[in-house]
Amino acid sequence: MLVPAFVDIHMHGCGGNDAGTCDIDGLTDMCRLLARHGTGAFLPTLPSVSPEVSRKALSVIDAKMKAQSEQILKDPELGGKGEKRISEALVLGAHLEGPFMLPEYKGAHEEAVLLPATMDNWKRLTDGFEHVVKRVTIDPLCPGAMSLIPYLVDKGITVTCGHTAADSDTIMEAFRAGATSVTHIFNAMPSIHHRRPGPAAASLADDNTYTELICDFLHVNKIVCKMVVKCKSPDKVAIITDSCEAAGMPDGTYQLSGQEIKVINGEARMEDGRLASSTVFVDIERLNLMSLGFGERDISKLTHYTPINCISPDITVKKYLSYLYADIGENGLAKGLIYKK
Repeated sequence: MLVPAFVDIHMHGCGGNDAGTCDIDGLTDMCRLLARHGTGAFLPTLPSVSPEVSRKALSVIDAKMKAQSEQILKDPELGGKGEKRISEALVLGAHLEGPFMLPEYKGAHEEAVLLPATMDNWKRLTDGFEHVVKRVTIDPLCPGAMSLIPYLVDKGITVTCGHTAADSDTIMEAFRAGATSVTHIFNAMPSIHHRRPGPAAASLADDNTYTELICDFLHVNKIVCKMVVKCKSPDKVAIITDSCEAAGMPDGTYQLSGQEIKVINGEARMEDGRLASSTVFVDIERLNLMSLGFGERDISKLTHYTPINCISPDITVKKYLSYLYADIGENGLAKGLIYKK
């Protein structure tokens, strides 16, 4: 069975490769493993890292995007009718998840590298590679955030609010400034209280913005996953993995751009027990969504169309993705990508 290829706009790694530290060969290996799991396109996501690490990672992502532009997007074999197996997921750009956040809800991020959201710091993080960045997670409480958001939006970079203790009024202010979503709802933010709504409630109550949702049933309970989708609608929820390099790997010790994490029974955690990314692929989350009673049309929105709408890629990429499908096996898991006209 063919379903629209998955698009993951928030993932840190897989197959033993970390998006913040791997070289172009490692990134290529990630692209190939993702393709085998039905993911057709993704944003390699950097957690909070130093400006030096950020620029180096962005240079690798930039080089891979340029190579794929020639190898995939301009492939003459994709011009005619028929089917073709695709061996690599397309790199859409980078997602910077930080370092513009305060320590309170930093989660697994390294506190020492957190920075105020100033233009100088933005230039230090992205110098020469701003064009690679397609999405930024920012804490609206971080000094300078409300001024930086409009600049990023003007550059065509989507902004999402996350890792924040902001109240609902502050989140709504960030939306008015140009932010369009909330990062991995219910994670790295306060829970909903009926007198202190917070980021999650602000997101659920707003009809015009999106939310990311990790649907591994570990980061968010399955009942809450269903609640989020029913409240926001599949048109406004983007399923993400937030996966780390341990995805597709056995239990053991791994890293998240320099931070050590341990994986036991498929759960990635910091030494103190905090969750630190996931180890799933979107094809697993697709099965989870099915178990909640969602049909193929809604699942395609959640895993393909809405993630695309969250980041608004250019017309060439959109056209390519419109013909890209995940090949689903009898067990419900993906067994590759197919380009079909």
